[in-house]
Amino acid sequence: MPAATCATWSESPANLVAASRVFVDIPFEQPFCKAQEPTMAHVKMALQEITLAKALKLKNRLAGRLAKLQTDIQAYNSVPEGQTDQVDVPALMRTREELVDALVGLKTAINAANREVQRDIYDLAEKKATAQFLGCVNTRHGPQPAVYPNTSEVTYVATLKKADVDALVARLENEIDRLQDRLDHFNHAHTVEVEGRTLELAS
Repeated sequence: MPAATCATWSESPANLVAASRVFVDIPFEQPFCKAQEPTMAHVKMALQEITLAKALKLKNRLAGRLAKLQTDIQAYNSVPEGQTDQVDVPALMRTREELVDALVGLKTAINAANREVQRDIYDLAEKKATAQFLGCVNTRHGPQPAVYPNTSEVTYVATLKKADVDALVARLENEIDRLQDRLDHFNHAHTVEVEGRTLELAS
């Protein structure tokens, strides 16, 4: 056996038999070889528990840093000769890969934690989109003076009057507030586990 990694013994038959007895007596959690693979306990130590609310903030921060990093790579990948040492593009590419991996892991953890309120999340997004849509609906109604010379007055007929649209938007805003309050409470009451390196990248 290689002396650098494992204990050695003579190759005589007697020592081989003795060695086999030694292996039997050694507990499983105390391997004979000095070189050990990382255990699940070591991996677990690298994980940290944070609230879902903080995880969402970290996700947004990482996404912002990724966007800036990609802008720098695109801008400085090709520069005039003699200026190539100003920005270490290969290093930025390595950091980008780390950010992408961290984002994938964080999004996966957030998605798993959100299963209980997934419908509320989609419902909130659609209600916000509906409110934005209604805000852009043309509610012009009644006669409108001529805009250009030699043109006649035009009378418009709105199916949904301004008061109708305002009432719909107000009702949606109340529902949006109710859903947002429920999700905010959920996000502060539940936690996810994230890798320590993810926290470092977001710090």
